[in-house]
Amino acid sequence: MKILICGVGSGIGGYLSEHLSKDNEVFISSKGDFAMGLAQKLKLNYMRCDLRDKKSVKELISNAVSSMNGLDVAINVAGNYFSSKKPWDYNINEFNDALLNNALTFYNIALEASNYMIKNKNGLIIGFSAADNVYLNSNPGYAAGKGAVSYMIKYFAKSLLPYNVRVNGIAPGFIEKGEKSLEKPLLYHGRYPANDIARTIEVLMSSKMITGQIINISGGHDINIDAGL
Repeated sequence: MKILICGVGSGIGGYLSEHLSKDNEVFISSKGDFAMGLAQKLKLNYMRCDLRDKKSVKELISNAVSSMNGLDVAINVAGNYFSSKKPWDYNINEFNDALLNNALTFYNIALEASNYMIKNKNGLIIGFSAADNVYLNSNPGYAAGKGAVSYMIKYFAKSLLPYNVRVNGIAPGFIEKGEKSLEKPLLYHGRYPANDIARTIEVLMSSKMITGQIINISGGHDINIDAGL
């Protein structure tokens, strides 16, 4: 499949890029330097892009489609701005940055990717929200941004039903950085490897019927509502 992964960093995005590129054609993007180095290492197509800028995202989608001669899957992992500061220690600029970096990035990717996928009447868009144990232990801007992604996933999924374009979400718990494959038990107090996230995305890629779903991958912490660390 032809996959675009946006917002790639050293965590989930980096792991997915390496894992999915083994059996698929992958194009990656980020405004940071990590993705550029990873693209060189893995010999992947790459474009530096500010995902908060609609014009840049439109160019990104166009370049990805052109270089891969198509686009089957668009994944946005952009987010970050997680912190454990109290609401009153979080200023308005930090709130806005966290909100936009999580919510606006997904909106731009979903909008521009769907414009292409609608024409082909096929495609999959994946956004990243967060499990309850993550955003309930973070800050207002992060929680607002991840919450917005969750609702937009449902909105885009419904809107794109007539065009056979599926939209789903992943709500991860606390995830390790880098290539780790050691499995951890449920309610493990630490960071989980990204293995199951990659496996879940592969299931979503192979399915033609799963849409509008947000899949929690948090080792049970999302129902235990514990920090998980």
